[in-house]
Parts: sequence; structure tokens; C-alpha cells
Amino acid sequence: MIGNHIRYNTDPRTDPTSTDLLGLVANSNVTVKQSAPNNLEIDAYVVALNGAFQLENFSTGGFQGDMVQFGGLMNMYCGPTGVMNASGVIIDGYNQLQYYDTRLQNTSPPFFTAAKDAADRILYYKIDLKET
Repeated sequence: MIGNHIRYNTDPRTDPTSTDLLGLVANSNVTVKQSAPNNLEIDAYVVALNGAFQLENFSTGGFQGDMVQFGGLMNMYCGPTGVMNASGVIIDGYNQLQYYDTRLQNTSPPFFTAAKDAADRILYYKIDLKET
């Protein structure tokens, strides 16, 4: 459960010397609590091994602003983080904005197990895409 911002001490988007890097891994779901702040920021490579990255009670909390997720995301299922109306305007939950941390092309978060190829590049596999 994520209940508040998860921010790097030194932001690599503004300071290229930053070594801050976080891997957040759950066996099941990674869930953002409905009580999390508006305009939430999550700086981490988020992994939901057998579940989804999602917002708790995504359709009952009203509009909560933007959720900026800087890092990467891997999940078994695509979980809901908000609800849009027919015009594409978010009316409940978050407008999810995802930004890939390009440092993950060559390194992984501390104590994070990653598969690498012979050239020492991190491997990513697309297994299946399912929406819940």
C-alpha cells in the first residue's frame, strides 16, 4: 500500500549525478491508498508480480489530480487508477503520467534481481497483456 509520495532525495531528472534508485516489489498488488495526497509522485521501479498497480476505491474518491510515476512499471494485470467520462476527462482517481527512468537501461535498483543478456543489458519480456 502506498499512502504518500515516494520521492528521491536527489532527483535524477534535475541532477544527473543522482544515484537514488528504488525498486518496489509486491508478490500481489501494489495499491495506492485512496487517502493518498492529490498530485501524487512515485519515484520507483514498481513491480506487481502476480497482480496489478492500482488505486484503492478508484471510482469513489473524486478527482485527485495527477499521479506521476517516474521509474518503470511491470505488472501481471493493468489495474485501474481512475475513471474517465466519454470525453476522456478524469472524473475519479488520478490522471496517471508514467515516465521511464532511462538509467534502468544499464542498472537496476539495489538488491533488485534483473535478468541480463551477454552484453550486460537488462532484459524485459512481454508475457501477456490482460486488463481487469
